[in-house]
Amino acid sequence: TLGTSALLMAAIHPSWPPLVLCAIVVAFTSIFGTNATLEDSLTLSILGPDRASAYGSVRQWASLGWAVAVLGFGAVYQRFGTAWIVPFAVVGILAMLVTALGFDPSAHTPAEEPHRFTDVLDLMRSSRPLMLWLLALTVIAVAVQGAVSFVPLAIADAGGGPWLLALSASVGAMIEIPFFARSESIVGRLGLRTAFVAGVLIQAVVIASWALMSSAGAIALTKVAIGVAFGLYYPANVVITSRLVPSVMRAAGQGLSSM
Repeated sequence: TLGTSALLMAAIHPSWPPLVLCAIVVAFTSIFGTNATLEDSLTLSILGPDRASAYGSVRQWASLGWAVAVLGFGAVYQRFGTAWIVPFAVVGILAMLVTALGFDPSAHTPAEEPHRFTDVLDLMRSSRPLMLWLLALTVIAVAVQGAVSFVPLAIADAGGGPWLLALSASVGAMIEIPFFARSESIVGRLGLRTAFVAGVLIQAVVIASWALMSSAGAIALTKVAIGVAFGLYYPANVVITSRLVPSVMRAAGQGLSSM
């Protein structure tokens, strides 16, 4: 509700103060929103511990939806201008709300199991491996998110328009799909730790290359490698996190990982 209200205000008054407020409110609601973390934990609950490494075969459909949507909207914004971004965002949020209301909240609820943790802080204090894992994820996220968030500006600054921005994002998402689809066999061959580290190292190389590039097309092309990296490390991240927490606190663990 807060996010939709902020977006509506930005649509009515498209100047920088409402847009900044909109960004703050949407970021705030995203932090406390649980859709991504609950999707991951629900998927793992349905798969069960023996099939957890097949998580990517489900996650691939999110990448496909992302790729198609970004490509389509990129074409629209290239043709009609970026003023349509906020109105479309409002419609998208409302569509997500309607879709979510159609799910049965009692379906696929994992059985309760005895555990000694009373809250998330207690869980973190009691698990040194989880604390080290979250610290590692934080260090990686500072670098990756800091770079990825500004790459669209670099592409735009080098002369790329909405279509090129959409194409670079879409290509990266499409490259992820075969890696997600084969995540079970990849993890079986490499192991969770190796798959995660390989994905992070690929991202590090790509981020370093961005500092040397001035061509919008070249920067966009490197998103292919980002797709490979994401396809390797994200499923491993989700499964590793789930193994570091009791199954009854799986959603809390995925939430900590996302934060």
